[in-house]
Amino acid sequence: MSNSNENKNISYLWIIPLTLFFPMIQIALYCMRFGIKEDMSVFQLFIESGYFIPMGLMSGLVLISYLQKSNNRIEKIGTIIGYTFFIPLAILMSISSGLLMHPILGITLFGAIPLIAGILIGYYISSCIMRKKTNIV
Repeated sequence: MSNSNENKNISYLWIIPLTLFFPMIQIALYCMRFGIKEDMSVFQLFIESGYFIPMGLMSGLVLISYLQKSNNRIEKIGTIIGYTFFIPLAILMSISSGLLMHPILGITLFGAIPLIAGILIGYYISSCIMRKKTNIV
């Protein structure tokens, strides 16, 4: 039940919101934790949240690639579920990784690895489900 047009409906333009999602989450978490103070530089907050852009870009590219690679709806749903399931771990690891190494490198590596692992796990589990469903070994 694979439709060749089904793979072409995921545009790489989705990379824009996927990339900006993690800096926005970081700003929200920072404001929830520390509040908005009068002496806080909003510009500095936005610059520091920019460290999360490479993480969102890398994981977003992998997500879109695997969604385009998906042959059916179940594989796409499994891929998205895997990505979504690992977002809390990625955020926790990316925020705490700044203590281990330079923020850009730590956030990118420790944030993107769980997201990419979630994409791969979700894709391959849903692929196995589809193979069993269609009895393809």
